[in-house]
This record gives sequence, C-alpha cells and structure tokens, in this order.
Amino acid sequence: MSTQLNKNLMKNIRWLSLLLCTQQAIADSYIYVTNTTPETVSVNINHHGTRTLTQGSQWAQEATQIAPYETKRVLRFNRYTGVKSGQTYNFDTVITGGGSSITLKQSMTGTWSGSDIKHSASGSDFSAPWFNDRNIQRFNTNYAGKAAQTAFKAEYTGGYDDFHYTIHQNTVPEPVASSADEFKVLTYNIYALPLVASKIDSRLGQLPQNLKGYDAILFQETFASGRTAMLAKLAQEYPYQTYIPIGSGFNIYDSGILVASRHPIVKTDHFIYPSCTGIDCFADKGVIYAEILKNGKAYHVTSTHTASFDTDAARDMRQ
Repeated sequence: MSTQLNKNLMKNIRWLSLLLCTQQAIADSYIYVTNTTPETVSVNINHHGTRTLTQGSQWAQEATQIAPYETKRVLRFNRYTGVKSGQTYNFDTVITGGGSSITLKQSMTGTWSGSDIKHSASGSDFSAPWFNDRNIQRFNTNYAGKAAQTAFKAEYTGGYDDFHYTIHQNTVPEPVASSADEFKVLTYNIYALPLVASKIDSRLGQLPQNLKGYDAILFQETFASGRTAMLAKLAQEYPYQTYIPIGSGFNIYDSGILVASRHPIVKTDHFIYPSCTGIDCFADKGVIYAEILKNGKAYHVTSTHTASFDTDAARDMRQ
C-alpha cells in the first residue's frame, strides 16, 4: 500500500514540476535579434526602473555577441514572478558594431494580474516612439557608416509576447558590367519551400528590387506558387528566363531551379538526378544548363540543387 502511495506521490511531484516549468516559460518574454551586417556585434543589457527583477532567476542575458547574418535570443525576462503592480521595469539592449550602436527597448508595467509592455528602439540618428501592437516597425538609420534600417515587432506566442529586432544594412545595387569580357553571376537559394519556410510571399515580394546589376541569377528552391509573380517582376531587368525542370514521374515539388538572365539565352538543357535520399526525394532535384550570349560572347552557366543533408548517402550523391 505504501509503495503505491509513494509511486502516486512521485507522479504528482513530476506533474507539478512540469506544470511549474510550463507556467514559467509561458510567463517569460524573449528578445531575439537578427544581425544582417557582415560584422559580429556585441550585446550589452541594462535593466532599470522603479523596481528591478532578480538577475538569473527572473531575468537573464543569454548572449554577448551575434555573428554576421545570425539570429540569436539575447534576453529573457519574467512577466509575472517578482513583478509588482504599478512598478516599471525597463530593459535596454545595446547592439554595437562598426562604431555604431542601436538600443532595443522594452518597458514593462506591473498590473494586478501580471504586466503590460511597450517596445521601441533608438540610435544616434533616430528615436522610435513606444508601440504596444504587433505591427512591423521600420526606421531608417546609419549603422557602421552605411545606410541601414532597424525593424522590430512583437510576436504572439500563446502566452506573453516575444520581441524580434533586425539591424539591416541597405542593399547596395551591383553596378552593371557593360563589357563582354565581364560576366557577373549570383547564385541564390531563396528557400521558397511551402510547409517548411516562413513568410515566403513577403520575401519573394522583396527580391526583384534587391537583385540589381547581375548578368545572370541562378535560383534554387523556387518552389512556392508566388514564384510566378516574382519572376514576372524580375523580368523587367532579367527578361530571359529558363523553364523550371520537372521529373518524369509524380512528385510533390518540381526541381525549383532556373536561370534568369539580362542577356539572351540561346540554349538550355537539364538533367534530373536519378537518386535521392530522405525528404530530398520530395523534389525533382537536378541541374539546368543555359548558354547566354552577352555582346556576342557565349557564357555557359548551370544552376543545381543537390542532396542537402550531412549524411554519408547525401555526400556520396553530391560527389
């Protein structure tokens, strides 16, 4: 009898521990930062207000650096435990790189049932107002000596919101090369993979205005239906485009590969790889070839999407 009671007691303790951990996670807000600059940036956090939370148990800095083109969770803080009604709790996260700094701000006010929060950002040449919605906010700035944009938004989680910030240096258009002896190529896996990738339509809508000045662009993972509108808009600068190869049998996705060119495409060919591994088999992976004629000179380019995983089978197929 006592053995059964002990078993039940242990089950209840484990269940309560899990419940407490779940409630703790739901009661936290997390701050994420995406660094789309080519330099590593440093992270410093200042917590202040009419009261402060206990570092370690109620709030914590989770990163001191963010690598180029990396997204990292840098801060967590509790929205309930230790939060007193009517008191304010501020977090200033300073992102520094290339001699510039951007401050990411959250200001939390305690309520009888938890807390309310507003968010903002500022730099040497801008100061955003406070927001309490989930819209994307964008502010132009100068970062590390280049024109840039700071963007941020709150994101619904089912509990308290998380906050996402991005520091993005504006794309500098590639100068067009007029000489027949110079041929500029961009290869780009655009990750337009339905059911897996996020915000596909939004990203596709941004591509044409940011892909300027190349002689040819080699695309991979151009799967989503929104590709039709994207390629039509891209045709204003790259009017010559290959077809997207399709395998002989039924599959979920076609190859998703193509070549878009500023100059006439005079010959094309393709090959669908006969073997695949894992979920790569859901697409007709292969290679497409294009001969492009620039000012009377022929250039031969290929776009391919090979087996993508780091397994022995995938490596063998890539070889």
